[in-house]
Amino acid sequence: MAAITTRQTGTTGVNGVTRKNLPLSNSEIDTNFINLNDNKLELSSNLSDVPNKGTARTNLGLAIGSDVQAYDTDLAAVASLATNGFVVRTSQGNMTTRVIGGSGNNITVTNGDGISGNVAIAVGSNIPKLDATSNIFSGDITAANFNSTSDAQFKHDVVYIQNALSIVKQIEGVGFTWNNTGKRSYGVIAQKLEEILPELVETENGVRSVNYLGIIAFLVNAVKELDEQLQELKNTNA
Repeated sequence: MAAITTRQTGTTGVNGVTRKNLPLSNSEIDTNFINLNDNKLELSSNLSDVPNKGTARTNLGLAIGSDVQAYDTDLAAVASLATNGFVVRTSQGNMTTRVIGGSGNNITVTNGDGISGNVAIAVGSNIPKLDATSNIFSGDITAANFNSTSDAQFKHDVVYIQNALSIVKQIEGVGFTWNNTGKRSYGVIAQKLEEILPELVETENGVRSVNYLGIIAFLVNAVKELDEQLQELKNTNA
């Protein structure tokens, strides 16, 4: 290695590094010097000279996941998104956003994988609709069984229904046609039943509904009262 000397140049007081009174280039300094400027810059820690990024992190004392986040193309793609919605990866490997929309006549989910276009959820008018404020809907529901909670542990003030027959005689069974479906059916009119058994009629958003199961209790006791009357007649004519 050539002899190295330092000298004071000009009158500015700036230290210069020379080789036989010739200035050294930056590449020569990086190649030939281990320590430069009083150990403040070392070749082993000069990030411009390290062989790979792992060595650079080591020199800086950085650990991936703790001190620094490794570069990730997906994170970069998400960071560049400017539209609202939930983030999906497309079949082309790109990151984009999607929104949910609803339309149609049935419960359907289109484009569920979010590969292209927006996910659509449709609930048709022929499907019962429930929301946070109302359980009112029109249409037919078919099932093998409907079970209502009736356990005694959930009830109090239990009394036997008296004069069930006289109450049943006031209830009017009617036939009618539904406005929305045109179907013919049978039952009772809520406003009429409300005059007799108001506990069996509920009103929500101006629409009345009937607890038909509650009517069964009166029908059961009415049959029993009829049976008692029949037995009395039999005993009288015996």
